[in-house]
Amino acid sequence: TDDGYVLIKVFLHISRKEQARRLKRLARDPLCAWQLTTDVWHRHRVYAAHEAAAEEMLERTGTEWGPWTIVDATNRRWATVRVFETIIRGLEAGLQGRGITVPEHAARAA
Repeated sequence: TDDGYVLIKVFLHISRKEQARRLKRLARDPLCAWQLTTDVWHRHRVYAAHEAAAEEMLERTGTEWGPWTIVDATNRRWATVRVFETIIRGLEAGLQGRGITVPEHAARAA
């Protein structure tokens, strides 16, 4: 940003089908079922409205200094990797923007 901050914004997305699968799995687990309130089920039923609101929010709040990275979170491991990659790239760009040399990562060099 103009003030020298590094702004990293990540939006994790899952499909309605994946959301239903996860909610049903939680409902079958007696240790987790308590988490499923009527509000959770209501939000699932109005998924399309929430998706439209999220799309509008992403359009209105994405900026040059704070672009959104949308991550498909269907696979949690892949989503975690993608989030960390996004954070690393953002921090590297912020450091380079200040004239700080960022060392090459061994994993990237291979």
